[in-house]
Amino acid sequence: MKTNQPWLKQIAKLGFLFLMGASMNADAGFLGLTGNTMSWKEEVLLHDGSKIIVTRTTERGGRHEIGQEPPIKEQSLSFDMPGTQEKIIWEDKASVDVAGANFNLMLLDVVKGIPYVVGTPAGCLSYNKWGRPNPPYVVFKYDGKEWRRVSLPELPAEIKAPNLLQSSPD
Repeated sequence: MKTNQPWLKQIAKLGFLFLMGASMNADAGFLGLTGNTMSWKEEVLLHDGSKIIVTRTTERGGRHEIGQEPPIKEQSLSFDMPGTQEKIIWEDKASVDVAGANFNLMLLDVVKGIPYVVGTPAGCLSYNKWGRPNPPYVVFKYDGKEWRRVSLPELPAEIKAPNLLQSSPD
């Protein structure tokens, strides 16, 4: 004997719709809720063979293609200065003209007690904003109070190789 139970069919349909919705949000976390801030530590090898621990943070956000991670909106790195243990922080905040972070970081080093950060512009808008550098490197030097941009020839000759992760460990 066959029973006709319409409520059972409705529950099955709702269950199927829920599973479809959950699977579409699978790479966005449970029900599409996800943390967009990632923080990690890197052991960075300096030019003289010494090592420092760097804490890096990235926050993702903004427009992106379906199935892709949002771009990096803001990023920072911090470390204790060798010798003095002073906490140094470098930040790359989103700006209206670029609509996200300006740089892909590639290098951090300390020469004669002066920290340097080197990055490449992150996309065409950033490349234009920073004067279309050729080669495409933007160098920052910490003067004890703030980071300021310096020209590539001012980067000490001892600094030769990239030493930072080139992408965040999402």
